[in-house]
Order: sequence, then C-alpha cells, then structure tokens
Amino acid sequence: MITEDGVPRSNRVPTSDATPIEEVREVVFARARKAVREIRARAAKTGAADLTNADIEREIKAVRRTRASLD
Repeated sequence: MITEDGVPRSNRVPTSDATPIEEVREVVFARARKAVREIRARAAKTGAADLTNADIEREIKAVRRTRASLD
C-alpha cells in the first residue's frame, strides 16, 4: 500500500512477466464488479431498483420539461 499523508493512494500488486496484462485486467474487472455490487445495493436500498422503464421515462420527461421552462 502506498499512502500520501496517511491516506491510501495506490496498491502494489505482484505480477509475472508471462501474464502482466491478464493480471492487470483481473484487478480492473474486480474493481468494476465491486462497483456494480455497490451500485446495486444502493439502488435496492433507495428503491431505484424497483423503477420500471416507464417510471424512468416519466422522470426524464419531467426533468426535460422543467429545464425547458427555465430557458
């Protein structure tokens, strides 16, 4: 772990000369999977996961109407 002013900024991950790209890809995908899990958990907690496409379209239209009226 590399820190700056006591705050974690970077991780050093061991790799092999044979597969460095694959290993970096695994780290990137692991971070992406974690982010998706967090997004899904937040959506479930806030109720956003229960929105239908129609609900989302109504919200988009309402925001666009509001923005148009401000111009």
